[in-house]
Amino acid sequence: MGYRDDFYCADNILGYTGDIKKETTITVYFADAGGLNPKLQTVDGKQKVVVQFGHITQVHDIAANVGREAVREAYSYSICNVQYEGAEHAQECVYGEQELNKIGLQGYETEPGKSRNEQHLDWHISRNRFESVTGGNRAILAGALKRHQDKKAL
Repeated sequence: MGYRDDFYCADNILGYTGDIKKETTITVYFADAGGLNPKLQTVDGKQKVVVQFGHITQVHDIAANVGREAVREAYSYSICNVQYEGAEHAQECVYGEQELNKIGLQGYETEPGKSRNEQHLDWHISRNRFESVTGGNRAILAGALKRHQDKKAL
């Protein structure tokens, strides 16, 4: 049994970063919004779907950063490619005052024209560009599930 096998499964694969031709070096990203029975959270009088998310890092210069990331939850989760240091990199984000309070961030300045609940907070910038899962690469990406069953030490 691996850490959070209920979450870290092929059905929850969202995509990857790295070179798919070197499958043992890619980082595989996972997300689950609860399917037909999502967990809901009320924020400012509106119901929001809580998303669980995490990733499996297969190779890293810091050995303790290899393995399954602790599964996190947020009422908003996104991953997209952004320009960073002259190249495209995946960036995971969560937003909202509730997330800011959870991590104890104080004195956060709201961007002009946006409420605190519209603010994005950088959660993680990858070393590579994000690519979505497809029917053609899901089995390759699922290989990380067997190779890395332990929770990261970090």
